[in-house]
Amino acid sequence: MLRCLLTCIFCFVFSVLSTAQQQSFRLQSLSFSFMNENVAFPSIKLFENPVHPGVAIGAVFPFAGKEHSSFSLHPELSYYFHKQHENALLLNFPVKYHYRFNFDMAIGGGIGIGYLHTFSNQQEYKFANGAYTQSNGIGKPQFAVTTGIDFSYKFFKEKKHPMDLFVAYTFMVQLPYAAPIGIPLLPHTIFQIGTSWYLFP
Repeated sequence: MLRCLLTCIFCFVFSVLSTAQQQSFRLQSLSFSFMNENVAFPSIKLFENPVHPGVAIGAVFPFAGKEHSSFSLHPELSYYFHKQHENALLLNFPVKYHYRFNFDMAIGGGIGIGYLHTFSNQQEYKFANGAYTQSNGIGKPQFAVTTGIDFSYKFFKEKKHPMDLFVAYTFMVQLPYAAPIGIPLLPHTIFQIGTSWYLFP
């Protein structure tokens, strides 16, 4: 599990730095956040109990915009642990729109698609040659489709490298989940709080 996580982090950082070299698609900022994941549909209750913790690292690549608005790609690598269900790695690629007000607060939202690799927290078995045997535990590759909204506020705007403090609420659909038993997909909600540092404002 640790080797898989480190490999994903390396690939993510390498892809971000490689993309940043392109003049037309410039890296603007890097982010880090803590998250709480739940198997649920969206509701007005943003923070659910019990807590299923996770962390995420991300980057921002603006590709279009005006004085107060922008479109950008937000690649993000995250990990969460759901004790009664699974732990998972998610490599997501949402495209977001943001509008920043004159008082340095911004609101945004977007949609994304990503790769989700899940590891069951329960022992799994497979049926082969007329008998059940323990599975090898390499996890299950799946797709993830996301949509969400976020709010941020910029600090130290007069400095060379300002920062944003943000909160985000994301709805994720995990698929395919367990189609053979009639559950084709699984809904998740993810609440995040974190910071984004402007390396190249």
